[in-house]
Amino acid sequence: MKKRALTLATIFALSLCGCSNDSPEKAVEGFYKASQEHDMMKALSYTNVDESEREQVAEIVNTMGIDIIDYEILSTVIDEGDTTATVELTLRATSAQAPDTIESTPQIPCLKTQSGWKVL
Repeated sequence: MKKRALTLATIFALSLCGCSNDSPEKAVEGFYKASQEHDMMKALSYTNVDESEREQVAEIVNTMGIDIIDYEILSTVIDEGDTTATVELTLRATSAQAPDTIESTPQIPCLKTQSGWKVL
């Protein structure tokens, strides 16, 4: 459980990474919009993190002090089996450790589940 929480927190930091989503873009959009609003519990609902682990993961991510300034989805590549995708975006953010604006172009992996697309 701790390993999974740390993995998600790391993905979130490096990308400076229940809701049904019918496209990978909507999952990524929901994740980053909720993150931008500092609502990590909502952001985590767009991921495949188990509900029982979300509070712990949210606490870890919240201690990082990440503030997303803005983001824009650039492209999406869905695999031939229509079960995984990669969404590329531009992201501008700051953090408590790096108060200067950081710009990046992360590639966010997504997985299609029974309840819709999820951010990995």
